[in-house]
Parts: sequence; structure tokens; C-alpha cells
Amino acid sequence: MSIISTAAAVPSRLFAIYMAVIESDREISLEELEHAMTPKSLIKRENRGDKTSLFKDSFREAKKLTLVEENNGMVTVNKNAIGSGEQDLKFIFRKFLENMIFNPKSNKDTQQTSFVKALSWFLSQNPLLPLNFKEGPAKAVIKDLGPGKEKELELGNENRAQNFYYWARYFGFANFMGVEENRVVYPDPTTIIKENLHEIFQEKKELSIESFFKKLSNFYPVFEKGVERETINNLFKEKN
Repeated sequence: MSIISTAAAVPSRLFAIYMAVIESDREISLEELEHAMTPKSLIKRENRGDKTSLFKDSFREAKKLTLVEENNGMVTVNKNAIGSGEQDLKFIFRKFLENMIFNPKSNKDTQQTSFVKALSWFLSQNPLLPLNFKEGPAKAVIKDLGPGKEKELELGNENRAQNFYYWARYFGFANFMGVEENRVVYPDPTTIIKENLHEIFQEKKELSIESFFKKLSNFYPVFEKGVERETINNLFKEKN
């Protein structure tokens, strides 16, 4: 299970959990947090006996990502996700998740390896041939990488694929075009690359293409020269 397969774990919901704890002096009871995070309409349904796993699934993923910690019924935010001074909490939140998901060690510990594999495959797709947002890419994954890989990448059905697309766009690797039935998604990492240009170049005015991608892949191993991308590229070669 990962942010792909946990349907409730969309970026906005995890950020809402994060902010609810931050705004409660960085500590809140699990019961209070669940109440704060559950819409009134769902509370009424639960009072009638209809249970929802919306909060529980989101909270489980937030804990798995170590964004929050629970001890004796009290929830706190990971100290590495707090920041200081006037720092933008949205930025801190996203950078913390980036480290958990794209760091080779952290993504194994937090069970997010399927996401980076899926993203590596997605970035290898032709942006001029966008994917239908409403349809899962399982057939395309099987064609490129072989049978069973769609399950390994957790892209076996439409719901998981759509969750993946939301997260890929959130981190700056994808874009949507069109509306409703005509919506498509395509790889577009310009946002994430732009955000990291200063760290990549530092004091240098120019870099060779090879050096540029090597530095970029140190931050995000889903790019060319990165360990995750190379794994997917090797599967392409074996399949074809």
C-alpha cells in the first residue's frame, strides 16, 4: 500500500492533517483530529451507523510517511516537518514528503517504492501522446515492461492511476489538459526542474548535459541517470 493505492491519501487531505496538528500547538488527540478532519455530512452518516475509512486511511498514510506520530492517543508532527520562523508551511510540507518518497532509503522504509517506479515509467512516455485521465495505463505498462509490472507499479486500475496522476502533478512532474471525459495527463517536469536549478548550478553558469542530469537525478532518481529510472530503462530493454 502506498499513496497510489490509498485513495483517500491525496495531497490536500494529508496537508489538512498536517495543518490541523500544527495549529493545535503541534499536538492534538487522535479523537479531536478525526473530528476536525471529518466533514459534518460524514459525521451524521457515522452517527447513523454508516462507517467511513476516509480519515483512518489518510492518517495511516501520514503515519507511514512519518509526517505525524501517534503516542498514547496524542498526535504530533515530525520535528523535521515543522520548520522555523516565517517559512512557508506548504513548502516545508512538500519538501518533507519529497525526502520521504524520493530518497532511496526513505521510500523503502515508508513503502513508497511503487510510486517512484511508476513515476519513472511515466516520465519515459511521449508527452505528445498524453494518457487518458479516466483510463488506467495498465495495458501501456504491460506493453512497455511486461506482464505483472502494472501491479508492481500499482497502476492496475483507474482509481489508482488517477491518484498517481494527482501526486505526480502535485510534485511538479505532470500536467493535465482538458476537462471531464476529455481530460488527459502528460509528463511535464518543468516545474520541479525549475525549482531546483539554483541547487543544481550553484555558482556555475553552465553544465554539460550529462552533469546536469547527474545532479538532477541525485535529487530525484526518476530522471535520466537516476537509479530508479535506470531500473525502468533496463526493463524496457529486456521487454523489447
